[in-house]
Amino acid sequence: MVKGSLILALLFQCLCTFAQQDSILFRNIGLNEGLSQSSVVDIAFDAKGMVWMATQDGLNRYNGKNFLAVDKKFDDKTSGTSSRLGKIESAGDHFLWILVKGGHLEKFDLLSHTFLRADIFSGKNREVIVCFYPEKDGKLWVGTESGKLYEYDSHTRKVIRQIAIPVTTSQPVVNAFFKDSQGRLWIIGSTVGYLDNNKVNNVAFEPLKSKQTSSYSCMTEDSDGNLWLGSWGRGLFVKKKAEAHFHQFMGYKTRGLPSDLVIEAVLADETNRIWIGTYGKGLFIVDTEEEKLEQLVNDRRNQFSIAFNDILSIKQDAHRGIWIGTDGGGLSYFNQNGNNFKLFTDQTVPSDVEISLVRSITTDKEGNIWVGTTSKGLTQINDKRVRYKTWHFPAYKRSISNPDRIVSLFNDEAEVLWIGTQGNGLILFDAKKGKIIKRFHPDAASGLKMPDGTVWCMYPHRKNEVWLGTQSSGLCLVNARSGLMARYMPGNGPNNFTDAIRAMVSINDSTLCIGFEKTGLLLFNTVRKSFYEIGSKDIFSFFSVETSVKCLYYSDSVLWVGTGGKGILTYNIATRKTSLITEKDGLPNNTIYGILPGPDHFLWASTNKGLSRFNASVAKQNVKSFQFTNYTAEQGLQENEFNTGAFHKSSDGMLLFGGINGLNVFDPSKFNEARKTAPVVFTHILIDDKAVGDETAVPFLKEVRLGYENHSVMLNFVALNFPPLTQYHYYYKLDGYDQEWIDAGQRNYAAYMNVPANSYRFLVKYVQPGYVNKGVVTEIRIDIDEPFWEKNWFIADLVLLFLGLVYCLYRYRIAQVSKLAQMRQGIATDLHDDIGSALSNINILSELSKKSLQNTTLAHIFLDRISEEVQTSSQSLDDIIWSVNTHNDNWEETFSRMRRYAAEVFENNNILYHLKLDEQVGTAKLNMGKRRDIFLVYKEILNNINKHAEATEVEIEMCFKEKKLMMIICDNGKGFDKSKQTHRNGLKNLARRIACWKGSLTIDADDKGTRIKILI
Repeated sequence: MVKGSLILALLFQCLCTFAQQDSILFRNIGLNEGLSQSSVVDIAFDAKGMVWMATQDGLNRYNGKNFLAVDKKFDDKTSGTSSRLGKIESAGDHFLWILVKGGHLEKFDLLSHTFLRADIFSGKNREVIVCFYPEKDGKLWVGTESGKLYEYDSHTRKVIRQIAIPVTTSQPVVNAFFKDSQGRLWIIGSTVGYLDNNKVNNVAFEPLKSKQTSSYSCMTEDSDGNLWLGSWGRGLFVKKKAEAHFHQFMGYKTRGLPSDLVIEAVLADETNRIWIGTYGKGLFIVDTEEEKLEQLVNDRRNQFSIAFNDILSIKQDAHRGIWIGTDGGGLSYFNQNGNNFKLFTDQTVPSDVEISLVRSITTDKEGNIWVGTTSKGLTQINDKRVRYKTWHFPAYKRSISNPDRIVSLFNDEAEVLWIGTQGNGLILFDAKKGKIIKRFHPDAASGLKMPDGTVWCMYPHRKNEVWLGTQSSGLCLVNARSGLMARYMPGNGPNNFTDAIRAMVSINDSTLCIGFEKTGLLLFNTVRKSFYEIGSKDIFSFFSVETSVKCLYYSDSVLWVGTGGKGILTYNIATRKTSLITEKDGLPNNTIYGILPGPDHFLWASTNKGLSRFNASVAKQNVKSFQFTNYTAEQGLQENEFNTGAFHKSSDGMLLFGGINGLNVFDPSKFNEARKTAPVVFTHILIDDKAVGDETAVPFLKEVRLGYENHSVMLNFVALNFPPLTQYHYYYKLDGYDQEWIDAGQRNYAAYMNVPANSYRFLVKYVQPGYVNKGVVTEIRIDIDEPFWEKNWFIADLVLLFLGLVYCLYRYRIAQVSKLAQMRQGIATDLHDDIGSALSNINILSELSKKSLQNTTLAHIFLDRISEEVQTSSQSLDDIIWSVNTHNDNWEETFSRMRRYAAEVFENNNILYHLKLDEQVGTAKLNMGKRRDIFLVYKEILNNINKHAEATEVEIEMCFKEKKLMMIICDNGKGFDKSKQTHRNGLKNLARRIACWKGSLTIDADDKGTRIKILI
């Protein structure tokens, strides 16, 4: 007896598990998606909303699209009676607190990607930190493995105080902290109490049957103020708001909660459901409102089941998403907003129940869902009463190869289930008794005989009467009691029309619209019992090419026709206007298997690529893609591909669509996509293909700067919506450059090249098409530097430089003019001094010679003097002309002139001279004034030697030393006394000319000769 009861209990639990799997569908995220390690010990959310996970193999960040791993290790130690796990908590702004391997507490700066260890314990007194709780003012509460409680100031990096915890056990420990709605900080460990000023007030427990020591692990609070407490090995405890003590929660009458659960995590959501994560027994959910309890465990057959049965952490994000970290299965994610599709597949029902390849659906008053499959019979589903069963029907005759192909279903007022098959006739089935009432077939006796063995579709007529659409026998009217009442064929006779009727819908009380597999549409008058055409040229033209009608729906004078490959054709009977809606307009696919109405004039259509939701107004206006919201298997559908005939609307407004992998059931009133929005964060920024900042810092950047030499910038971003909504689009705009928002679809990046220098704002949002002016905008400033030559300061400097150059040129011109004037003045002076003086002498000598004509000797003397003066004047004039000739402005011409002059002076006077000139200077340019003065100095010295030195030998050397001209002239004359005063200006002129060019003059003279050294 006991054994039998145990088996029944296990069977009941198994059935409950199947039923409960349908209400909670998880999206599992593991190694295949990029998680670095499958044991997720804790979960936290940063200030931008991205998810951070602590694993044994690193700290992971997840943005809904990609993972980023940071090299930090965490403890993962669980024993069933205790655990030591790594921890993560947001520290606000761009910081995270993390408890890494070995019990070390560190602060992670996401902006700088640096870790700062909190050295709470100094010297040899270091303790192992087990848990911590950050306050908003930068202070932390720290609990240790030895049961000590510290308050730590992260700003001063000092311990503020240590608070004693009342000890009731020989092994005290602080396992967790929790702050309730009243602001009380609870310390959870070997005892449970809350902090009151400088002491901990322990809270009592109701006595337990077992005297075993308890250790508590976690706490949460529901919206009613009740506190829920998890333990290791002692199950779940609760303290009602009005009560003073905790008592063990054992579940409800319908189902109990095991008292020996090892609970690692507990969370109360906004609907007062308590999520209980256990080690080894999966996830328990306590619905406190409806007093229900369900257990969810991993099922390898079901991809939407919990990832693993060992649960270490449960956290909720700002969008009410539940994140569950497991010890071996990675992450499981649940969000009620993305869980509106109830799912029935082979993985969520008992193994002996058939639910794949759904071909037809109906419901009854008992809440049963009846599902016809392609080849696996009829299945009954009642998840509330945990009823699952599949019926198989025998072939009416042996030649029928697939008697279980059920292609149409209808439940009449008498709760008789009409079952239309492909080839196996029509079956009337008593659902309550599970028995066949009647079978209609072409080979049956006269009372049960019907012309066709395939019934593709059914539509109610009067009580107990149903219209049947057949494969090749037209439209049949069958009475449940009397059998076939009539058969109607389009055309002139039964042999002239063989097309299959695939869909029917009522236009009014006397008119049916009939959809055929190949030949389009006809209307049927149920009073006159005749077919007739719609009378629309557009419809006639549309169906002139063979087109299959998959489904029909009629409302508000508009006929909706779902086709096989051409989209949806609409026809307004009142205005006689047609319109065609296809993939180009926003449908996910052009094959439309079923159309059902929802509230607020919205329609739902099943296709080969998921479900589509749109407003019926699309038939009356220009269709735009944003009017369609499309759903795929990623949002919880049985699969993207649905089936012909597998759609139904129940009496309570639920919509049912079936496909190749099972059945979806949902309440269409819960869908309102326009109200959803998701924040966007930046994940990568590239300037000229080089990353800007660290990946952890990018979401927190407020601006980026491009130099004038940079040509491109690319920004990657992602919407923090889990899972991503495929019907939403990214819109972005570079404000100040783009005129309009750019629709990027699902492309999550933007790139710009060669944007003019300016300061811009890059804006991005993630919204449904058509709502571009709504949604949360994320922005970042982009400053692009202009080239320095376009900057105001550079232009100003150029202007100043130009003005300076103009001024310098002006000054140079003035200097040149002044220099030229000085040169002219010098030439005039030389002409006046040399030529004028000589002419005056010639004039005087001429007069003297005239007076001395009688004295021929004296006259000859005067005439010789005149000749000398003429010669001297000619030489001076030649010197002046040579000086102003620019052709002579080089050393080569200057040395040549010096060589000629030395020859003229010394050779005529029998003086032996040696001339040594540096010939390497070539045609190097020489300033005209400097050239003139050097030559005059040279000339003056040679004339003085010729006239006064009485020398017989002269040595002249000219060379260059350290970019200076060195002139050395030596003679063997009588020398002179430098200290002796003289009225002559020769030496003074030499010194003046040399000083003018910052040169030096050195004269050494004695009775053996004179040596003159000049450096210029």
